[in-house]
Amino acid sequence: MNKRLTYGYSRYYQTILNIIFLFLVFSTVLLAGDKRCRFCGKLITGSYLEVHGYYYHPEHFLCNACEKPIQGEFNKDGVSFYHPTCFIDVKGLRCASCDQIITGEYFEANDKKYHPTCYRDNILPRCGWCDEPIEDKYFDSDGKQYHDWCYRDHILPKCDICGKPLEERYLEDAFGNKYHSQHTAEFPTCDNCGRLISDRTSRSGVTYSDGRHICTLCFQSAIKNIDAYYRSFDKVNQVLGKMGFQVDLSQVDIKPVDRDQLKSIAGRDYTDQLRGYCNTRTQFLNGNLTERSHTIYILNDVPELTIESTMAHELMHIWIVQNTKIDHQAILEEGSCNYLSYLYLSEYNNPDSAYLIRHLMESSDPVYGEGFRRVRERFGQRPLNMLFDYLKNHSTL
Repeated sequence: MNKRLTYGYSRYYQTILNIIFLFLVFSTVLLAGDKRCRFCGKLITGSYLEVHGYYYHPEHFLCNACEKPIQGEFNKDGVSFYHPTCFIDVKGLRCASCDQIITGEYFEANDKKYHPTCYRDNILPRCGWCDEPIEDKYFDSDGKQYHDWCYRDHILPKCDICGKPLEERYLEDAFGNKYHSQHTAEFPTCDNCGRLISDRTSRSGVTYSDGRHICTLCFQSAIKNIDAYYRSFDKVNQVLGKMGFQVDLSQVDIKPVDRDQLKSIAGRDYTDQLRGYCNTRTQFLNGNLTERSHTIYILNDVPELTIESTMAHELMHIWIVQNTKIDHQAILEEGSCNYLSYLYLSEYNNPDSAYLIRHLMESSDPVYGEGFRRVRERFGQRPLNMLFDYLKNHSTL
C-alpha cells in the first residue's frame, strides 16, 4: 500500500516537470522567432540585422533615397536611413563655407548648412571687443556686436561712485560724473557745485557748522579771507565794465556770512537757492537823500567763481537802486540780476562756470529761474544797455 502511493506520486510529479519543460522550450522558440522585419512585416527565421531597435532581413535594410540595400556605413534622419552619398544628395549636406561634405553634426542658418567649426569661425558674428565668435546673447552698440560680458565690462559706462556698469538709466552731473540714480539717496550733494560727495567723485567732503555739505574739491579752492573777497570784487567790476556796466562803488561793502546769518539777514526773502543778499541803507534830511550805502552779504568759504557770480547778481540790484526810481516786479528784477550773473559766467569756459550756468538755466524757482529765462529770451541777442533802458521805464516783463 505504501509503495503504490509513493510510486503514483512520483509519476505525477514527473509529468508536471515535463509539462513545464516543454512550455519553456516552446516559449523560447516563440520568442526567438518573434522578430519581424520592419520592411516586409514577416517573421525572421534566419539571419537578420538589428538597427536602432528595428529588425530587418539583410536584403530589406534599404536606403530611403535609392531604395537599394545598405551594406556598410549609413546616415540616420529620424526613422529613415541612407547611404552616406545619398544622404548628402537628399539633404544637401555640403558646407556652405568650406564646400566640403558634412558627415556629422551641422548647423543650419538661412537655408545653408555648415560644419560646426566653419559656422563658429566664419559665420557667427565676432565680438567688437575680444574678436571671438558670439554664440549666445549679444548687444549692439555703435554698429558693433558684443558678448554680453564684454559689453558690460568694457563698453558700458561705469558708475563714478561704485564702479559698476551703468546698465539702465543713470544720472550725469555738469562735471561728467555718471552714477546710478539710487546713489542720490546714499550720498549728500555739494551745496556749491552739485556733485555727489563721495571718495571717488570728490575725494569726500566736509560739513560746515551751518549744515552745508561741501565737497573736498570746492573746500580746497574756497576763499577764506576778506582780502580775497575784495580782489574778486574788483575783478568782477572790471569784467562787467567792459560790457558797459557801471555802478558807484564808493559806498559798497562786502561781508562774508554763513548760511544761518544769511537766512537771518534776508528774512522773508531767503530761499535755499540764495547765495548772497544786498542790503541798501538810505538816509534823508528834510525829505532829501543825503546818504546811501550798500552791503553785499555773500556765503563764506566757497570757491572764487561762485562768489564772483553772486557779486555780479548783487551789483545789478545796486545798479537798479542807483539808476531807477521804479518798484520792479520781482520776476523782472531777480531775472535781470541773474542775467548779469549769466553774462559774467559766460566769459569763462570751464566745468565750474558750466555748472553755475546750468544751475541758472534749470532752476525751477518761479522768480529766479523763470525770471532769468524770460529776461534772457527777450534781451539775450541785444546790447546790454537795452535791458538798462527797459528797467528805467518798465516795472514788469
